[in-house]
Amino acid sequence: MSGLSTTLIIVGLVALGAGIGWRRPFSQKLADKGMFFALFLLLMLMGFSTARVPNIELHWSLLGISAVLGSILPLLGTWLTHFLGRLIFHHRSDTPNPTPTENSGDGEKPCLLCVFRFPALLILVTLAGFLIGWYTRGQVNFYVDLVLNIVLAILVFLVGYNFGYAQKPLLPLLLRWRNLVYPLLTIVGSLLAGFLLPPLTGWKLSESLALVSGMGWYSLSSGLITGMGNPLLGSAAFLANLLRESFSLLLIPALLHLGFRSGAVGSPGAASMDVALPLLEKFGGVDLVPLALAHGLLVTMAVPPLVILWMNLGF
Repeated sequence: MSGLSTTLIIVGLVALGAGIGWRRPFSQKLADKGMFFALFLLLMLMGFSTARVPNIELHWSLLGISAVLGSILPLLGTWLTHFLGRLIFHHRSDTPNPTPTENSGDGEKPCLLCVFRFPALLILVTLAGFLIGWYTRGQVNFYVDLVLNIVLAILVFLVGYNFGYAQKPLLPLLLRWRNLVYPLLTIVGSLLAGFLLPPLTGWKLSESLALVSGMGWYSLSSGLITGMGNPLLGSAAFLANLLRESFSLLLIPALLHLGFRSGAVGSPGAASMDVALPLLEKFGGVDLVPLALAHGLLVTMAVPPLVILWMNLGF
């Protein structure tokens, strides 16, 4: 599925969910329960898929180093550029009082414990999926990608439902100028990490830049790199961008609790408009949804040309 068609489907699901949520046919608490059940299932499937990467055990060392550094360094670069952007543009309005609660829409007091409890649950669920995938390789075969896409569609629909349920006007929020600045900060911060990878991993500079240019879109970036003749780098890109997305899901509650809203949106890169959207909405409030959607859309559009550019340069 192309990036454009994927984006249109996601936007359509959010709009459909918002339209139905505006009429409030069922409670927001029911939507929240469905959303996080789907999130846990999605993470388990992601761990399952990672364990089934072909011949992953033959290159544990290189893949492990590339995956860890290729996820952590782009995250640090993204936080750096967003922090500097916040200082330069004085984004005081972007950092209201943090409200990570058990239900961000019900006005409860901040829940400090859930900042740590929820990431722990995410880690356990992802690890369980990985172990199941590892010990059932060659024994259990089903359409993982299809099921994953169905679960993701349900997630995105329910995020749109919560946004519509809150009855927030969408267009004025989407037209804010910072919705264009944030994606640029994420792209620059991610690419900065690519210049640090060659001496640490042994990849060429162009290969390192291609790896970090996935910005959380592990399926497309790894597919493009593999299709252009470098399957090992493709596997490294898959793991690095999957880890970036996974680390972001674990860190979003804490980042929002600290008031670093732009950093929370930028961390998952392209995934801010789909997989990370439920957490951004839960811990940052529905006002963060348009920014996350716009950010994810623009970063997603940048991934294919950047990956192809670096792979063709070959320096």
